[in-house]
Amino acid sequence: MRIIVVDDYPENRYLLEVLLKGHGHQVSSANNGAQALEQLAAGKFDLIISDILMPVMDGYQLCLKCKTDAMFKHIPFIFYTATYVEKLDEELALRLGADRFIRKPADPEEFVNSINGLVEETASGKDKGKSISLDLGMFQAYTDRVVKKLDKKIIQLEDEITRRRNAEQALRESEAKYRSLVETGGAGIAIIDLDSKLTFVNKRICQILGYSREELMNKSFISLVHPEDAAVIETFLNSATGGKIETAIEFRIIHKSGNIVWLYTNPRAIIINEIT
Repeated sequence: MRIIVVDDYPENRYLLEVLLKGHGHQVSSANNGAQALEQLAAGKFDLIISDILMPVMDGYQLCLKCKTDAMFKHIPFIFYTATYVEKLDEELALRLGADRFIRKPADPEEFVNSINGLVEETASGKDKGKSISLDLGMFQAYTDRVVKKLDKKIIQLEDEITRRRNAEQALRESEAKYRSLVETGGAGIAIIDLDSKLTFVNKRICQILGYSREELMNKSFISLVHPEDAAVIETFLNSATGGKIETAIEFRIIHKSGNIVWLYTNPRAIIINEIT
């Protein structure tokens, strides 16, 4: 049996394709009703499975066009939806000529049995299709259902936008707080990558080393260390790569003036944007 699946979510189409192909069916897919009509006109299909809420042409419109077109009205039509799930949604779907109305998520075995049962009914002549009578009430019902769902989606989007804005504001405030603590605290803080380059320094480190922030950024930290203590830093970098972290390091560093400064520090290995 050749089936066309119509859904604007790729993952939904994929799941149905896997399920149906696993039961020996040929499956094509479309992103919306308009694409489905193009495929229906170009090939022969035995069943249409469609979502309802889609861009360009929704499932209700697709069903109405199929059931009022002599070329397609004989093809069984199933709605499979997670958005339009109320009784009024189902009633409208059946008025438009749909043969089945299934709510997501359905049990895979029950879903396949429903499909097979519908196809058997169609083949035996038990389901000869429904006579569609277009009236003002039907169009009013369609408009009401679509507007209601769109209003709900708009509210959901507005809530999501508000949530993200609040989260972004909280993140900015948190960043500002911790940046202030890092910059104004008495401890010198620096971030060194595994190539020994300085990628961040706070104000206190600049004071300790006698360099400006601009002079230190991307500078090799080992080049600032006293030659006799460079091995200490290299050992730490190697340990950090292997996941082993030293508890404390004491070493000498050369001030910009040439003087020697002793540093006592508790280094930590931080993994940023690890790629596996």
